[in-house]
Formats: sequence, structure tokens, C-alpha cells
Amino acid sequence: RAFVVAIMGTALPLVTGMGLVAAFFPGHLYPDGFAAGCALAPTSVGISIKLLDDAKMLNSLAGQTTLTAAFIDDVFSLILLVVLRSLADGNPDVGVIVGKLIGAFAF
Repeated sequence: RAFVVAIMGTALPLVTGMGLVAAFFPGHLYPDGFAAGCALAPTSVGISIKLLDDAKMLNSLAGQTTLTAAFIDDVFSLILLVVLRSLADGNPDVGVIVGKLIGAFAF
């Protein structure tokens, strides 16, 4: 369940950012729209923890699902940022991107 929530939590801001850039700046969907979407994708786990704790829901199923999804969403967001950085470097080679991801997770 948390995985599906995390996918949606990454995909919706990404698509929203790309859509807004495409609407206001036609012809700039890539890479500008992708960059805007990547900027909107990360979540604030700290705020989620504080709000769930204040509502006494931190240990509930909804609270645990929310926190797990937020952590997974942040991992997806980091992956998007690695892809964005590789595209910005002018090196969209899949092997280079995978190598950077492995290096990031190993660190």
C-alpha cells in the first residue's frame, strides 16, 4: 500500500510541474518542465511525523503507511534528481545513470 502511495506522491508532482511549465511556457516541457516536476516531488518527512504525532496517529496504520510512503517517495525523488543531473550534464546514457544511482546508494 505504501509503495503505491509513494509512486503517486512522486508522479503527481512530477506531472503537475511538467504540466504547469508546458501551459505557461509552451515548448519548454523538456528539460524545464521535468526540472520543475523534480523540484516538487520530494516530501517533508519531518512535517509528516510532527503532524501525525500531534494527532496521536503516528502508530496507526494510516500513520505508518504515510511515513513509509514518504520515505519511499524521497528515494524516488533522489533517483529523479540523479536522472535530471545526468541529463543536465548532457550525458543521458543509461549506464552512466545506473552507475550514479549505485554510487549514491553505496555512499
